[in-house]
Amino acid sequence: MTMQPKQTKPIPPDPEEMNDLRAQWAESALRDFRENTGTDLEDAVCDLLADLMHWCDRHGQDFEHELRRAQLHYEAETEA
Repeated sequence: MTMQPKQTKPIPPDPEEMNDLRAQWAESALRDFRENTGTDLEDAVCDLLADLMHWCDRHGQDFEHELRRAQLHYEAETEA
């Protein structure tokens, strides 16, 4: 089952033509997360991020650092 997007802004550039695939990977992870937790689609991203914070606490990872790194990856993957 494909999740229906809430399209609120234009999709950014995709210079490597990989971002549809990256979004599919994220959708797969969210689907698994929802199946395991019972969370609804509206709360899934927020709940997963919060659970990743708990995971980082328990595994010596700095969530804020990883979030900044993710933002840099996203920016590089969407540069025109």
